[in-house]
Amino acid sequence: PRITSDQPLDLPPAVHLSDAEAVEVRGRIREFRHAIHHGEAPPRDLVLTERDINGLICDKGGHFPHKHNHGKHHHHHHHGKHMGDDMCGKVHVSILDGEIAADFSVPLDDHVAGGEGRYMVGTKVTSIAAESSSEESNGHYSVRSAFLAGSKDSDDRFPVFDFTGSVEVNSDGELDLQAKSAEVLGWVATDAFLERFLLGQNLAGLFSCPHHAENKKNALKLIKGVEIADGKVVIKVVREGLAEQDEEDEMMETEIGLRGLLRVGNN
Repeated sequence: PRITSDQPLDLPPAVHLSDAEAVEVRGRIREFRHAIHHGEAPPRDLVLTERDINGLICDKGGHFPHKHNHGKHHHHHHHGKHMGDDMCGKVHVSILDGEIAADFSVPLDDHVAGGEGRYMVGTKVTSIAAESSSEESNGHYSVRSAFLAGSKDSDDRFPVFDFTGSVEVNSDGELDLQAKSAEVLGWVATDAFLERFLLGQNLAGLFSCPHHAENKKNALKLIKGVEIADGKVVIKVVREGLAEQDEEDEMMETEIGLRGLLRVGNN
C-alpha cells in the first residue's frame, strides 16, 4: 500500500473567520487558558465549533496587538511559521460523537525530496468513549489514535499507525494508559507481543511532560469534563457548589481532550 497519492483529496472549502470572529474565538481560548494557568476556574465553559477550529487553521493570528509591544505585532505576518501559512485549505476538521477527525491533503513538493506531484492524504482520528454507558463506568475509557493514509472511499486505505487503549485516572490523580492493540505500517502487534512488552505498562508518560504533572493535576480539578458531539467540543468547568463525586469519572477524558484542543488553539 502507498501512503502518498498523485491525487489530492477534495476537501471542503477553507474556513476564513472575519477579524471580529477571530478576535472573539481567540479571546475565549485566552480567557480559558489564563484562568487555568493561574489556578482559577474559568468563568464559563469553553465551546469550540467545527467552524471555530477550521477557522483557526486558516487564521494567521495577527488580530491581537501584543501588550507592552504594540509596534511589533505586524512582523508576525512574515515569518511563515504560522499554521495558517502552511495548512489552510489542506486540513479540515470534523467533530462527531466522541471523535475528532482531521482530513488532510498536503502537497509534498516543498517538504520531501522527489515529492513533486505527490500528496500526503488521509485522516488523523482521535476518539474517546466511556467503556460503560452506565454511571458505574468509574472513569474507565476506551481511546483510539490513528493516522489513516488514503481517502475515506479508497479500497487500499492504509493505517500508518492505529493504537487503541484503555485509560483511567488512578488514586494519585495521574493518567494510566494501557495498550489494547497497536498497528504500525501494516505490522499488527500480536497478543503475545502485547503481553510480553506492553501489558501492565503505563504508557501515559510517553505523551506528557513530567515537569507539568502538578499543573496538570491542578487543571483537572477545575474542569468537570469534555463533550465531543453535535459539531462542537465543550470543556465544562467546575462551578462553585458543584458536587465532586462525578469529577474523577471525567478527569481522564478532560485531560486528553484539553491537551489536544489547546494544542489546536495555540497554533
